[in-house]
Amino acid sequence: MMFDWRRVAEREPKGHLELQTEKMVIHGPVESLKVNEDDMVVITLKWAARSAPLDKPGFGKWKNSPEDREVIFPNVVVPYVIETTPEKGERVRFGLSMLYFDAVEGLDPARVQGLELDETGRMAEAAAAQAPSEKEGEEMKKNSGRHEDRACR
Repeated sequence: MMFDWRRVAEREPKGHLELQTEKMVIHGPVESLKVNEDDMVVITLKWAARSAPLDKPGFGKWKNSPEDREVIFPNVVVPYVIETTPEKGERVRFGLSMLYFDAVEGLDPARVQGLELDETGRMAEAAAAQAPSEKEGEEMKKNSGRHEDRACR
């Protein structure tokens, strides 16, 4: 097991994230992964989709989720392993969640209700504008006990 996510950030992953918590599954293609000056891991997605967890009704009913485009958690707190899969190559496994290094097939954006993409494959500006501002988002995360702290357990 490894703990310092700088090793992952140095490899500049461009695959997709499959983040699973007890309350939701979040999926989306990785735009960037960095460890910021506050020693927080910041995974930014080109777009994000949310579904119910695997064991709950509603799993697989993907909805556009602009507020989940940024996943944040403390560095060196969340353990991970790097493993190789025959189908999708190398990935980071942390808890039940996966982050793929290479651009491989993930969730088809056409299956995501309410998702509109621009020509670069990122969430269209109109949808992104509906997402909360960074400050509002941070406040919501603090107050709602969202996925960041539990995402990797």
